[in-house]
Amino acid sequence: GSAACSRQTVNTKAAAGDTVYFRGGTYDITMVWPDQYGIQPANSGTDASNRITFARYASEVPIITGGTNWQTARGLLFSANSYIKLDGLTIEDVSLWGYIMNASNYNEITNCTFTNTPGHEAGIGGLYLWGTSNNEWNTHNWFHGNTFSRLLDSSGPCNEGVDLFRMGDGHGDGSTTD
Repeated sequence: GSAACSRQTVNTKAAAGDTVYFRGGTYDITMVWPDQYGIQPANSGTDASNRITFARYASEVPIITGGTNWQTARGLLFSANSYIKLDGLTIEDVSLWGYIMNASNYNEITNCTFTNTPGHEAGIGGLYLWGTSNNEWNTHNWFHGNTFSRLLDSSGPCNEGVDLFRMGDGHGDGSTTD
């Protein structure tokens, strides 16, 4: 209807207290700046009762995908974003499911599916939750009811598999401060 807008507009304009509903269908990541990530909010919520929510509409299935750009597109980026909620979205056929980083706090990801279809499994990584070497830690993030599947190491069939979900990443020579 008249309230509909593009995914790119939602990423830029959604503000504290907004709920954005994605209707069923496919949302392609174009890889034309600034559209390298499917969900990349420019803003944050202000507290638990004033989140920005990105959710599926009713029982419909919205799929955010890299499409023909699957080898470079990325699913989500929360960078210094707090009080964001993803509910019921599918991130599919992207090179990286996403980053949650740089003091992104109090976010919730629930009932989402992170997957790749046959022939699109090779990627650079799954979903990463990490701070930075500047001690910008992420705290109080909640992941529940999600499905992670079909991700292979793109560097070759004999290499160690990539992580589906990585919490933390050591910096330097074995540091575990992240």
